[in-house]
Amino acid sequence: MKEIFCFIILSIALCLSDISSVFTYAANASQRDKSKMSFGAFLPEIPLQYYGGEYYDENYIRHIKIVDTTPEGKEWLLSLQEYNTKISAVSALNAEVVFEGGAVYSYAQLEKAQNSIMHSERDENRRIVDVEIEFEEKPILIDCKIDVRQNCIVIVAKEWNETAKKKISELLNIKIEHIIFETANYTKQELMEAIDKVYDAMKRKELNVSRVDKVGSKYSIFVVAEEWNTELKKKVIEISGLKEENIMFLVYRNGVYTSDVECDEKEDYLINKIKEAFKMQ
Repeated sequence: MKEIFCFIILSIALCLSDISSVFTYAANASQRDKSKMSFGAFLPEIPLQYYGGEYYDENYIRHIKIVDTTPEGKEWLLSLQEYNTKISAVSALNAEVVFEGGAVYSYAQLEKAQNSIMHSERDENRRIVDVEIEFEEKPILIDCKIDVRQNCIVIVAKEWNETAKKKISELLNIKIEHIIFETANYTKQELMEAIDKVYDAMKRKELNVSRVDKVGSKYSIFVVAEEWNTELKKKVIEISGLKEENIMFLVYRNGVYTSDVECDEKEDYLINKIKEAFKMQ
C-alpha cells in the first residue's frame, strides 16, 4: 500500500513538472501584464487583454474564451490548452473546463461597449436612472447584453435601420459583425407601467387574476388566473395596453405554472375551444 501511495505522489510530481515547462511562456507573460483574471487554485491567471469571458454549454461544460487574434494570443491559447490537459490528469475540476479560441474582443472591451450603450446612474434626486448613448436620430434603446459564446454584444431597440447600426458600430469601436441587433415592442419602463395598470385593476377587483409580473428578459409580462377565456384575455390586453404577443396567460394549478393552452390540452382542448366559440363557458 505504501509503495502504491509513493507511486501516486511521484506521478503527480512528474505531471506538475511537465506543466511548469509547458506553461513557461504564459508565466512570463503574466509577469509582464499585472492585470489578470484569476480563477483560483486549479486554473492559471489570464491577462485581461486575452480573457474573452466564459459560458456553460448544454452539457454544463465551462468554456473560457481566449482572444487569439495576435501571435501572442495564439501562444496563450495553446499554453492554456496544454496546461489544462496536464492538470486534468490530477484534477477532476479541470476536466470540466475548455479553453476556446475565436474571440476578437476581450470581455473588458465588450463590457465597456455595453456600459457605453446603457448603464445606470443616480440623478439629482438620488434615484437610479438608465443612461443611454447619445447620437442623432437614434432608435429607442431597450437593453444591451453580452453574448460570450459568440463574442458579441446584443443591443435591443424598438426598431433598427442600417444608418443606426453603422453609427453604433463606429461609436463603440466594435465591428458590426460582432453586434447582434434585436427588436422588442416595449421598453422596461413601459412594461412596468403595464404591470402597474393590471395590478391596480386587480386591487379594484376589476380583473379576476392572481398575479402579474415581467417575463425575464423576454420583454413581455405574464398574468396568472384560475382559468382563461377570450373575454378575460381581451380585458387584460385593454388594461395593460400591450399587444397580445407580449402577454403570457398562465394558469397556476397543483403548484405549477402552465400556459392556458397547455392546461386545456391536459383536460380537453377541442371541447374547451368549441365551448369558447359558442360562449358556453
